[in-house]
Amino acid sequence: MKKLIFTSYAIILASIFLFSCTKDPIYVSYVTPDKEVCLTGTTAYDYVSKEFPIKQADVAALVTEEQLDQISSIMLKSGVKVQVSASGYNLDQISSIELYLKEKDATGLGQQIAYSDPIGLGATEVNMQLNGVNVKDMAIKDMTMTVKVLNKSGGNDPVCLKITSSTFEIKITP
Repeated sequence: MKKLIFTSYAIILASIFLFSCTKDPIYVSYVTPDKEVCLTGTTAYDYVSKEFPIKQADVAALVTEEQLDQISSIMLKSGVKVQVSASGYNLDQISSIELYLKEKDATGLGQQIAYSDPIGLGATEVNMQLNGVNVKDMAIKDMTMTVKVLNKSGGNDPVCLKITSSTFEIKITP
């Protein structure tokens, strides 16, 4: 009986010790610099895309070598806003805006990471809706972010759009 009680007590202590040693995840933010996409005037109903590099070294510089192997996810979290760069202009001639991420030199657009809701008349900025896609490869590969803008039928006047700093949340699970 004493042996059973001792064994039970030892199991309980071991369980408490193991569970108390688990570490909470560590979160690190990676903020991309503002980007600008300029649309030339056109009468065509069409997409305009512009690509921007994201360097793996910039992401890796935020964590230790050990943490690099412990990254469980990288997700776009906040701060993505698209606004007209110059005063006196609005987004009336823009139908939609989408953001994609892919491995550098890969074909196609990659994974959609954010998109705009329908853009209201007179709007000068739009908050992007996030897709919640895990883009963990940013920690080990150079990537390309593509901004894809669709104008409305009838085309658009020349206008420049600024994509504000986008914040990616890096989750490290020790």
